[in-house]
Amino acid sequence: MPLIKCSECGQEISDQALSCPHCGLPLGAKNLSSVPSEARKVDLNVEKFEMTSKKWKKYLMFAIPLLVIGLPLFFFNLMIGMTTGTNSSSAGWFFLGLVFTVIGGILFLIAAIGNWWERG
Repeated sequence: MPLIKCSECGQEISDQALSCPHCGLPLGAKNLSSVPSEARKVDLNVEKFEMTSKKWKKYLMFAIPLLVIGLPLFFFNLMIGMTTGTNSSSAGWFFLGLVFTVIGGILFLIAAIGNWWERG
């Protein structure tokens, strides 16, 4: 595999290369005949790369912040309640954390199952 000079940048490259790896200059159709047609095709269909549709991302957009806020509120106030006994001011934050966690968890499950169902 001899090396040749790129006519654009002057760097040494393989004579089997389809383009210069330094500047990207295509090296011509002489090398394309040896490459199978499947390798020459580039499919830029974005939908194939985006695995989660926007519909399910909206659910995740609400679920993740609710879980991030709700879980610490829930567990922190659960630990406070276990160590100090029942505290009425802590009970409100405990239930708020519980509600955020439950709603966030339900939204997360809906998004995960819906995305799985849609992709098949």
